[in-house]
Amino acid sequence: MSLLVLEGTFRVPGAIADGGTVRFAPDSLDAWHALEGTHQVALDADGHANVRLYGADTLETDFPTRTGKVHQPLEFANLAGTALMRLVLQRSAKLVRPLGVRGYVLARGADRHGRCVAFAGGGPTPAPSGTRIQNTDAALQQSANLTLFQLGLAYPAFDRELDPDLRTKMAHASTSARHEKLGLWRKDRTGTGAQIAGMDSLADIVVMPALFRRLVDFLVRNGPETSLAGFREDLRQRHDQVTVISTGEQTGLDTLVDVFGQTVKLVHRPEDLVFDQP
Repeated sequence: MSLLVLEGTFRVPGAIADGGTVRFAPDSLDAWHALEGTHQVALDADGHANVRLYGADTLETDFPTRTGKVHQPLEFANLAGTALMRLVLQRSAKLVRPLGVRGYVLARGADRHGRCVAFAGGGPTPAPSGTRIQNTDAALQQSANLTLFQLGLAYPAFDRELDPDLRTKMAHASTSARHEKLGLWRKDRTGTGAQIAGMDSLADIVVMPALFRRLVDFLVRNGPETSLAGFREDLRQRHDQVTVISTGEQTGLDTLVDVFGQTVKLVHRPEDLVFDQP
């Protein structure tokens, strides 16, 4: 897999940003058309698009549902947003216009929501803008993606397109942060069991965002105070396809989740999973 180097401008918001996404516009807007894949990047009037940090998933701050928006614990969600902005600003202090700062992305393509999926960094590009590079350790080391793992502010969200060598380095950073109980790992309940006492309780429980999103969908459709007895069957019907790296098993997410009463947990570490679609 190659990555497209795009130099341009990050839009730095006045408020705390979502830690997993940042607004970006390349110097040449035609560069967006060079992205590979079936999906196109959704642009605003200024040519900016949402960039989703590849392989990293931060806590949800404003997750939309048909009954309103919900969020995960804002303490760690906001820390991730602040860290992302500082990472961009610290590596490039040159403001090019109000709320804008120079930087670059190493883009894989666009997801189904029109977001550019990429590694993001500030400062000089690792290669000329508009060229393609193979995944390199240097590009990963100076990315916001890796730094959020090192700070314990993001969960792994690996897909099948991610280069195995990069995936291993990102997984190692996440594992080290968990062992040191950095950031959100101090309160993570993904593998130990989260007690779900209705929709409102999700705002206080730190779990992997992918699990949070599926719990929200289940509770919205079945009632905010419903029993979790049908949650695994609901997951089975979603047909999420996951590969467990340590065993090579290809299975559905429903087989990787245990439910006991109102307690739910993931039976494998997040960094051990590769999703078809995180």
